[in-house]
Amino acid sequence: MDVQLLGTAFLALAGLSAIGIMLSAMMLKVGGKHFLYPLIYFPLTSPVLIAAVQSSLAMLGAGPIGSDPTAWMGLLACFDVIYFTLGVLLFDVLVKTG
Repeated sequence: MDVQLLGTAFLALAGLSAIGIMLSAMMLKVGGKHFLYPLIYFPLTSPVLIAAVQSSLAMLGAGPIGSDPTAWMGLLACFDVIYFTLGVLLFDVLVKTG
């Protein structure tokens, strides 16, 4: 159980950092980034946070009866792959100065 909990924490951290880096690169040239960044960041982090919390609750036995923590971890890993792949593919386009 402890290894799964650490895995969930790692996957959540990886997903949140991938989103943050991608949006930071996007906000380099945008005016009013102090207002725009949270408006975009928080809705994108919701699936990662929900999957991490539900997975943790299922591991600790506080979630709904019959909930499977590995299913939530799989969903969390899918969001991580999606956000990381988008960040890698779009980073060069977002950072170009010319």
